[in-house]
Amino acid sequence: LVQEAGRKSTMMAATTSASSQEEVPQQLGHFQGIGTTWAQVDTLFLAPRQAMPTLSKYTVRGKWAGHELGSHTLVRVAQHCADTSEFKEQCRIRQQIKLEGAHDVRHLVLTVLRHRDSGEEVKVGSCKLDALDPKNHTVRDH
Repeated sequence: LVQEAGRKSTMMAATTSASSQEEVPQQLGHFQGIGTTWAQVDTLFLAPRQAMPTLSKYTVRGKWAGHELGSHTLVRVAQHCADTSEFKEQCRIRQQIKLEGAHDVRHLVLTVLRHRDSGEEVKVGSCKLDALDPKNHTVRDH
């Protein structure tokens, strides 16, 4: 996830499991669909935009690009990072997000949400991943 100024403010490790994907053959160069896919989210590293007296709570929502339905991780409480870190908070999610197969999909979108005490969810950032790209089948920073 990248902030508007280009400075990395949030990172998360996400992977899709190649063994859980069922690729449907292409027809006339048009991708038909993909089977069940898992996105694994490990740790978020965050630099809050404003100083907050309490630690934030976060969740990650996953869905196929262009589709509304998806699933999300449990809400987790962030921890303060060491003073030497470029990040202010880190939040260990360590959970997989299951995305059911769908037609005409290839890209999944992971969105980081901060939970306010009022119950409101605020979008922190998002990451779009190609589920068929082999580079996304291993854990890496996004």
